[in-house]
Amino acid sequence: MEEKGRQAVKAMKFFFLLLLLAGLYAYAMFQGGFVSWFLFYSAVSLVGINLLFVLFPWRMVEVKRSIETTTLPSEGICEVTLTVTKKAPFPLLYFAVKDNVPEGLQGTGKPAGMVFFFPIGKTFTYSYEVKGVQRGEYVFSSIDLQAGDMFGFFKRQRRAEEKTTLLVYPSIHPLRNWKTHMEKDAETEAISTKVLQEALSVAGVRDYVPGDRMTSIDWKISARAGKLVTKEFEAQEGKGYTLFFDPFQKTKDHTSFELAIEFSASLADFCLKKGIPLGFLLMQVDKEKLEKASSKAHFKEVFEELSKASPQLHSSVLHSPPSLEKKDGVVYVVTDVNEKVKDHIQQLLYQRREVIVIFVNTRSFDDKSGELKILDNIKLQGAQVFHVKDYQFNIDAS
Repeated sequence: MEEKGRQAVKAMKFFFLLLLLAGLYAYAMFQGGFVSWFLFYSAVSLVGINLLFVLFPWRMVEVKRSIETTTLPSEGICEVTLTVTKKAPFPLLYFAVKDNVPEGLQGTGKPAGMVFFFPIGKTFTYSYEVKGVQRGEYVFSSIDLQAGDMFGFFKRQRRAEEKTTLLVYPSIHPLRNWKTHMEKDAETEAISTKVLQEALSVAGVRDYVPGDRMTSIDWKISARAGKLVTKEFEAQEGKGYTLFFDPFQKTKDHTSFELAIEFSASLADFCLKKGIPLGFLLMQVDKEKLEKASSKAHFKEVFEELSKASPQLHSSVLHSPPSLEKKDGVVYVVTDVNEKVKDHIQQLLYQRREVIVIFVNTRSFDDKSGELKILDNIKLQGAQVFHVKDYQFNIDAS
């Protein structure tokens, strides 16, 4: 409907020009004299010049976009530059260029487009800035171009396809800023902020040998194994652990999912700064496990996976755990739990692994869904469970 309206307006403008020229011609024929014919030929000349602008060939123009970085930290700013090149010195009255910025990126005050008047040069550029306020993969797909005549009767428009990808990383919060609490009956008792960090430092377990500290014995795993086993810490062994991120959600809960992403990114950042090897698996059928490493290039891949992750309304738990090194420690981040999640964690526990479950959920809920019962069952089998509740990083630990 809009397209038909535009075509009708163009037809009316063209008819008006013909009517104007016909009127001036009739005036010159009947009136005669220099002035009347001067008006007619002047109008013909102006219409002819306008036709040059209207018939401007877009193939003579090339537009490119460049950005100073392809990855951006949360709240980071990067510069985007549009470069327009004329392949021939074709005259133009004005030339407008406007970039189509993906939804989710925020400007910094400068518009994403510019109008160049009387562009005589062959190449002209325009730069603006975007701010990454929300993590994700953003694709700049096209740039709009526009030119027209001096009276605004006609406009030539073109949408140039120019694909550029920008990846915005999740927000990162230092571990020292997390508040750790433990619920006891109806009260909430503050515990040491080192509890979670100590739990995360466990790389795995090994058989007890005389001389090991009693405080390092993992009593829950020892009870299942029927013999004493001792915790191994990454600081002692340099082993690190593997991070499992499960995107499954029974119902869409954007706040909880984004908090889980930020928690995982913060954990990865902690490992990067400490030099702790980290493996990573986004638990979807089409995703492959990133083997443990501590290089910047490896963690860049981890951040990219977390930046692109999206909630899955169907359980994405794999049928069997991926291959892990013997006695590798596991951090399992999830926003919803069900029987399949419990079965997967049980398989990891049966392999005598140190398993830390990070249950991220910001909503208030009762136990009608059975989530608390499942979490209690997981704890009884030897896993440590931390409950992340809100964006202030108040954590229940048990």
